[in-house]
Amino acid sequence: DVCSSDLKIIHLLLLGLPILIVAGNFALNTGIVVCILLFFYNYKFNKLYKEYKKIIKYSFFVIFFFIINILNSNSIEISASSFLGFFKSILLIFIFYFFLKENKKFFKNFSRFLFWLLVVISVDGFIQYFFGKNILGYEIVSSHGKRLSGFFGKELILGSYLTKLLFISLLFLNHSK
Repeated sequence: DVCSSDLKIIHLLLLGLPILIVAGNFALNTGIVVCILLFFYNYKFNKLYKEYKKIIKYSFFVIFFFIINILNSNSIEISASSFLGFFKSILLIFIFYFFLKENKKFFKNFSRFLFWLLVVISVDGFIQYFFGKNILGYEIVSSHGKRLSGFFGKELILGSYLTKLLFISLLFLNHSK
């Protein structure tokens, strides 16, 4: 009953999340929202509730807590916006968990993709460090000392991106053993 083309799209979107981060916030948020909508369109809530009852119950408790917090906030708009971002992340984590549990091939594909992405981004950072420009021609930013941007252009988040992906990849490495 699940559309296999939708599953492939979700699979590709989840694999592509690290690249969507490089592409920017709009690409990342669009990819996440499409992934969430396709997932919940294909997996009926009743089926998910039966399999993940405990997780869903705890999630409703957390959502209830956030709603009370939003209603008691001085700035409801800002609090609601922050909550939606948090809720989007929680749904994405749940979808990752679901795919990792249900599809062993996904785990293997994601861990390989993550490894090679880290290699490419690291090599690009080294090229920028040693030659002054990266593969795309972005130069080292001299404000605030010498800062590498890699594929991120004007955003100086290369170190943060690599660190976060490194920790995620270590979880996959630990899981594979």
